[in-house]
This record gives sequence, structure tokens and C-alpha cells, in this order.
Amino acid sequence: PVSRCWMATGKKPIGGRWVDVNKGDSANPNIRCRYVAKEIAHFKDDSFFAAMPPLECLRMLLSFAATGRSHGRGGLKVLVVDARKAHLHASPSREIFVELPPERGKTGFCALLKRCLYGTRDAPARWEAFLTAELQKMGFIRGVASPCCFVHETRNIRCMVHGDDFIFVAEDGDLDFIEKEMKESFLVKVVGRLGGDVQDLKEISILNRIISWTEYGIDYEADPRHAEILARDLGKG
Repeated sequence: PVSRCWMATGKKPIGGRWVDVNKGDSANPNIRCRYVAKEIAHFKDDSFFAAMPPLECLRMLLSFAATGRSHGRGGLKVLVVDARKAHLHASPSREIFVELPPERGKTGFCALLKRCLYGTRDAPARWEAFLTAELQKMGFIRGVASPCCFVHETRNIRCMVHGDDFIFVAEDGDLDFIEKEMKESFLVKVVGRLGGDVQDLKEISILNRIISWTEYGIDYEADPRHAEILARDLGKG
């Protein structure tokens, strides 16, 4: 009941809305639809902070992979794993009441979240704490310079986490291990494995950058959507 929200928070439930986003481009659309809360922070609070890695982290991982690549079997490879519905993995640390979606609405009632919802202020921080705890259970050590970087010293696996994207660099056997562990801890989509063997991908998208495994090394291409945005904003002239 909405009355419970007023008793617990002294406020009405947080509003919500459906958000549709194209994570691809016009040629290859990738539409995501999410119901999100409209909780806007009007003040700074470090408890809601979630770190993001610098782009140099990705370049460093690719450098490791390029250095350890092999033209025969084995060598270092790049595994990309996407955590689906990432924020919903974590549980909120406070009572959060949100309006129900219009198609599920019921007069006098709202939703009490059992899991974090996109759009709530602390959802990114709760997700970061959850993924860190899960990776540490697997044997990873968290980075000091960037809390989004991890290393598994006994298995020589390097990892970077950017939001809901996990990028691992290691040999096949160790990537098999982490792929299995990830499926047990998270709801995931294995995007693919970039490498030199026949069964490996030779091109993969990482953070919308196009990464290619070539005969001469690893090519890194900027986000192709940037060209679309420039063409749209600057016009044909």
C-alpha cells in the first residue's frame, strides 16, 4: 500500500517510466527496454558513488593480449561477458518504494523493491559491491589504482569491469574456468572470445569499440556511432 511508503519515508513513491535505448546503430539496431525509477540526486553523497575505469584499462588489457598472442594454439585471448539486467542482481540497503508501471498499476498500491532498480541513486554502487564480492569469491584481487580492475594471480587472469561489461584476458583453460564461474554468479551473455584459433572470433565489439584480431596484431577502431552523430549534427554540407 502507498500508505506504507508514506509511513516509512514521509514521501510518495518514486516515479518510474519505460526507457527504450538503441545500443547499436541505424544499420544494426540493438534495442533495450527497461522500466527505470526517476530518483534524481539533488546533493552529493559518496555512498552513492560507483567507479568507472579509465579507457586506458581496456588498452592495457589489449596490450597484454597482443603481447601474449599466438599464431598457433594457445596464447592469451580476450573474453567478453555481458551481465544482463546488472543492477537487478544486487539488493537495496534501504526501503525503496516505486510507482508500478502503468500496465501493472493498481490504485493505492506501489512497489517495494527486493532488488535494485535502474534509476535509483544507489543502484550502481550496490551493483559494484555485489560484483566485487562475487569476483573475490572466485579468487580475484581488486586493483588499487582502479577498483574496476581485477587480477587472479594463481590463474593469471586479468579483468576489467565497465558497468555491466566484463573483459577478461587469459589462456583458454583459464577463460573456460571464469566463463563457468560467471554463469554461476551472474545472469550473463557470453559475447565471445577473441583469439587466433579457428573457433575464435576475429572481430568483437567492446564498449562499442571494434577490436579485430589480425595477422599483424590487434586493431582498435573507435565507436562507429561517432561518425553517425557527426553526420547528423553537422549536416550533409
